[in-house]
Amino acid sequence: MGSTYPLRVADRAARTALQVVLGYLMAAGTIGGVDWTTAGLAAVFAVIVSVLQAAVDLPSMHHLGWLAEVIGRALRTFAQTALGSVGAATLLTDVAWGTVLSAAALAALVSVVTSIIATPIGPRGTPELVR
Repeated sequence: MGSTYPLRVADRAARTALQVVLGYLMAAGTIGGVDWTTAGLAAVFAVIVSVLQAAVDLPSMHHLGWLAEVIGRALRTFAQTALGSVGAATLLTDVAWGTVLSAAALAALVSVVTSIIATPIGPRGTPELVR
């Protein structure tokens, strides 16, 4: 796993939380339109999913290239946001599916943007921030 493993897990968890909150903000259109309780709970649940994913250390897609890794990250962020959002609802019937899907899609878009931003910072040819 290496000495940077905990730092990589923390990096991904922090990015996930930021991406979820930005996804909700972008879906609402205004700061006042965000249900901050739901967005916060969704971010917490998404971070838990992110850390659990890291604990099982899903296979890296480095061998498939940068674009495949970025797409993989975006798909994981989408799933983490959706699962976190559903987990934030009291009942499955309480889930605002339009908001969940919008927030998840926008969080995935933010994931792609943060991967592009991270590419020149981290290890060469990867969307990682941690060297």
